This record gives sequence, structure tokens and C-alpha cells, in this order.
Amino acid sequence: MVVPISYITNNTGISINGTLSMPNPQIYGQSDIDTLIRSLLQNPSLYENRNGLLVFLDGANKYIAIGGNKRLTAIRQILAMSQTVFERQFHEATKELHTETRVKCLQYWNDTRQTHNTTVIVYTAKDFNQVSELNSLILADNGAYGKPDYDVITAHVT
Repeated sequence: MVVPISYITNNTGISINGTLSMPNPQIYGQSDIDTLIRSLLQNPSLYENRNGLLVFLDGANKYIAIGGNKRLTAIRQILAMSQTVFERQFHEATKELHTETRVKCLQYWNDTRQTHNTTVIVYTAKDFNQVSELNSLILADNGAYGKPDYDVITAHVT
């Protein structure tokens, strides 16, 4: 499903049957985002082929990222760059790539910066009977990436 990035918020917890799920269980800072931006500029398929996981909240009419919070943050920063900053960062990140690859990457980013859309997998809150099901999916998606926030995990896993 294609969703405008502006419709998506990062996970700070989702209420399922009155119980709040865990927020994003990763710890990351701006240096982690900067590294990810460089990787995404070099290889947009890291984002394109690793769709974010969202939950659509009917009552709030919004999408919450339960997987891909760090990528979403990096994408937002890429989209917010001025054209000059984008061109400088793109050139720096891709200068070692073959010209054909650079052109494909540049076309992808120009299209994405123009449309501000992303392809995602969307669930609804109704897809989860209990918050533990949602927490399991959040942990599975974030398990191998980043630095775990053990305080968040222990507070929400029973």
C-alpha cells in the first residue's frame, strides 16, 4: 500500500483493548540516523524492499510505524533537505558508485522527494486480539537491528 509519509507517526505506543503496546524498542541518535541516511542514499532498495510496518488507527485516522521507525526518521530528514543539501549529501554518499547505479538512485530519490509517498505493509488495530500479539511483532521486526531499549522491552513483555 502506498501512504504519504506525512500520514505516518513514529511508535510511542498503541492502545489495543485499553492496553498500551510498547513504543519503538530501539535506542538511536542522530549519528545513527546520519549513517542510515548515507546507506539509503547509496541504496534506496534498503528502504524500498524493506517496507515499513504500520498499524492504521481508525478512530484517530492515522498510521503508526511499528516497524521501520529509524528508517522513517531518516526518510523524513532526506525529504526535508533543501535541494542543495540533498545534492551535496547524495554526491558524497554515491561518489564511489557506478554512473548507472547513481542515476537509478538519484531518480528514485527525486521521485520520492517529489511525491513524499512510501510503500508499506498496513495492519489495523483489529488485526491484534491482544497487545502481546502486537508487541511480539514489534520485537520480531526490531530484534536484529539497533540497540535495544531494555527498559521499554521489560516494561511491556510479560
